Amino acid sequence: MGDLVLKVQWRLANGTSMAYLRYNAAQSHTDYGVCCSIFPQLDFENPDTRDVDTSDYTGKDFMDIKAGVRSGDINGLKVILDLEGYEYAYYPRGAKGVTVALADPRDRPVIRQRGFLISPGTENRVLMKITKFITDTDITEGFWAFPPSRRICYTDKDFVPQYYNADTGFRYEISNCMYDAMVTKIINTCNCRPPFATFTRSDNKLVLELMTKYPVCVKESLFCLKNFTNHWGNENRDLDKTLNTQTGKVSECYQACNYQSEQLFTSSSQYPSKNTFPERKNSFCQIVKKVRDEVCKNRFRRRSFEDHYGANECAKYEFQNICTENYEFEIENLDKELQDSVIHYARDNVISFKIFVGDPYYTQIVRSRKISMPQMLGTIGGLIGLCIGFSVVSLVEVFYFVTTMCSTCSCKKKSHS
Repeated sequence: MGDLVLKVQWRLANGTSMAYLRYNAAQSHTDYGVCCSIFPQLDFENPDTRDVDTSDYTGKDFMDIKAGVRSGDINGLKVILDLEGYEYAYYPRGAKGVTVALADPRDRPVIRQRGFLISPGTENRVLMKITKFITDTDITEGFWAFPPSRRICYTDKDFVPQYYNADTGFRYEISNCMYDAMVTKIINTCNCRPPFATFTRSDNKLVLELMTKYPVCVKESLFCLKNFTNHWGNENRDLDKTLNTQTGKVSECYQACNYQSEQLFTSSSQYPSKNTFPERKNSFCQIVKKVRDEVCKNRFRRRSFEDHYGANECAKYEFQNICTENYEFEIENLDKELQDSVIHYARDNVISFKIFVGDPYYTQIVRSRKISMPQMLGTIGGLIGLCIGFSVVSLVEVFYFVTTMCSTCSCKKKSHS
């Protein structure tokens, strides 16, 4: 992944800005294929995990992530990618670029439903506005709690899927539930596991059995798999329900009772600027060093590179000896052909984007009972009083009247005998 991710920049809680060059991002297996995943809380913030290889993250590491975010452009996540589009293999798609999806680290997003496209040769700003949806605890807990089928949502205690659960670093969320439903359907029907059913952070017995018993779907079994992956959440194919290990029953996937939604606002401009790019020496030299020291020195990559850009393209990068030990050079002495080649390459292949939360606040929407128990009792009492004139005093009078009648009847019986 270091060939793809040229740079990642993140500002720590103490205000220190950290830049990571040729970043080796974690790999996540999704419906769209293998994706690069960046988890700022684990990769950069947490002192217990930031120096650990991403493949060694445990389910507990993900479940221990604390909520919290710092707003503003300066606190955003900046990423620079090099697509190397000149050596793309054939793929039946009409555009070149990357698909980006934002999700909680404990969720596995369905990329085809949540991803957005970014094209090369652009610098992008992605501003997020957060809306949190909260369900009152008196609906989910206690004697008067509603069952999940009535409130149409689950807590982490209500629903525990077979594979995408706390043991593998996932919370309950509807996309995780649908992934679980998809995996279950494919292994039962196609007798193989989809490529995205790959777990590296769990000792769960069911997960280990899945990884060892079922081979990854290849060749003919991919046609079987595709019959389902094109229909995420389809109720007619039973892709909207999976086994709940808490109850031992197959149940429908509902949204989580507490979740958040992100509204994205994107803007972009051409990248890089021909007038200022050489002055951004770090970015300029990253491209020079990569092409000259890696691409042009590998005969297979060099062939693809020069087939696309011209037979003497590598010679332009090798002609002027700059960006060697450090990223300092005299802009006035920069070779014009090299400068034009780097800018051309960057506009063909390089993407820069920054993702950040715009406001220091968020919108919170709370789901609660239409009427609480005290309100319901008060309403019943009020209606009785309105309709038949009933009151607490009347209740005492009725009690007194009934008691008096019983006493009188008892006395009469004794007298008669």
